[in-house]
Amino acid sequence: MGQLGVRRVVRLVEASEAGDWDAFWDVALEAHAAGSGWHGSVWGEVLDTAQRMPHEVREGAALASPARYRQLQNDSGGRRALLILLAVISPGLPNAPLVPERQAILATVGHRFEADLDDAILAEAELAAGRSLTAPVIAAIRRSSVTPYAPGNIVTLGQGLREPILNVGEPWAEQVLADLTELGEGWTRLLQHARASTSAATPPARWEKTGKALIEALSPQAGTTDGNRRAEVGERIISWLTLVGRPRTIPLEPGSDGEQFNGTVDPYNAPAIRGLVRLLTYLPPHPQAAACLGSVTEACLRTAKGMGPGSPGTAQACIRVLSSMDDEAASAELAQLAASVTHRGTRTLLQRVVTSTLTAQRPSAREVLLKDLPLTDDTTLIRTDFSDNAAWQALHTAIVTPNEDGFLANVHIVDDPAYRDVTTEQLVSLAPAGADLMIVADRTALTSPEMPLLAVLRNEADSDDQAEQDHEELRVIAKELWSIENNISIGNMDWEEFVDASDGDGVFRGF
Repeated sequence: MGQLGVRRVVRLVEASEAGDWDAFWDVALEAHAAGSGWHGSVWGEVLDTAQRMPHEVREGAALASPARYRQLQNDSGGRRALLILLAVISPGLPNAPLVPERQAILATVGHRFEADLDDAILAEAELAAGRSLTAPVIAAIRRSSVTPYAPGNIVTLGQGLREPILNVGEPWAEQVLADLTELGEGWTRLLQHARASTSAATPPARWEKTGKALIEALSPQAGTTDGNRRAEVGERIISWLTLVGRPRTIPLEPGSDGEQFNGTVDPYNAPAIRGLVRLLTYLPPHPQAAACLGSVTEACLRTAKGMGPGSPGTAQACIRVLSSMDDEAASAELAQLAASVTHRGTRTLLQRVVTSTLTAQRPSAREVLLKDLPLTDDTTLIRTDFSDNAAWQALHTAIVTPNEDGFLANVHIVDDPAYRDVTTEQLVSLAPAGADLMIVADRTALTSPEMPLLAVLRNEADSDDQAEQDHEELRVIAKELWSIENNISIGNMDWEEFVDASDGDGVFRGF
């Protein structure tokens, strides 16, 4: 904040101490216009300063706000700024003014894909006053809270909004919410457990154990001849999953850059879809399961203008469940998906599952002794150089320390001498299915001042071109590792964008 911004904050404080509310609102609205509403500008400082003012000062400013609001009848931006600042100073004040106007702005949030910081402030003011938010507004806030780089206060706000259990706006989710009102608490617990499903290739043993127990709690007569409730559980889950991908019941407005959100899966609901898909493996076979899982796969990989696939992790969970099914329908569905899916990571997984007749090369004695790399939620980083522990500790610190903006690479570090001097080709062969991005801490990374780690991206297998390289490599300095890892792991950016942005020596140092 520059000197002009500092002077505005001083003027705001002086106006509040003098009880000059016209001047108070003049300065506040000037700050909003000067900072274009950005919270990192003087506008954010004005909000923080006003929030800390004594009760009687905040009450005086609030009581003067309706008159200023009326004067701004031709200035929608000014009115919005006034309502945001009013929301900041209102908590704890009885009979805060302009509540209907605040609620009118919040009503529009439910038709957007994401809520912003201003929306969060308005929502927090409503909750602080003891009023509830509408389900569409809750949905927008929770979508924002699970997107990459979401501000901390939006994440906290979204995590605190626990009801309804799913976001409204998708037919399958609304059917679940309607059914839960009649199905009872056991089903609610099962849905909560499904939402806890991670993006790991294989669900943790504890998750599996709990899921089976919750199903058994719904199936007191499982295994008896009269009324197999387990089959009824499977039927119910299939009936929900068949609705995934249907047109939204609450259409979303295009984004500021023209993004179209209506064709993709709600990211807040995606874990629940993934969990329900995995629960099917604990239930009796269903004749429609293969077709249903194929449809869900396609829906989760669907893209729209300006948007990547909705949930590749959920699509890959469907593929793994299909591959575990011993029937012709599942095999046919996998073959059809393998011929049509273009998403890199999912296509690679499909080809590995389907192309089981390819003859694998006999591994060398060295490869036989090596352990497969672990399945993890995060990108695997493997140390292959053990010549300098001090250099490794410095690199390790750089990797696990967030940058000045709070960004951090999500990596699972493998620090095991068994991988000493292992080649990139060997690491690629040891990586689990679906783990397309790996980071290697080799001798170059440990001995160069910038610590240029080796990022390795596996290419999809192509049986028609055996000569094609099975992976691509790019050096990235340690302090920029977050950029490649965060964006590639969620499909937010293409590998080629980082290659194009690298320097002439093949090292990516940032955009």
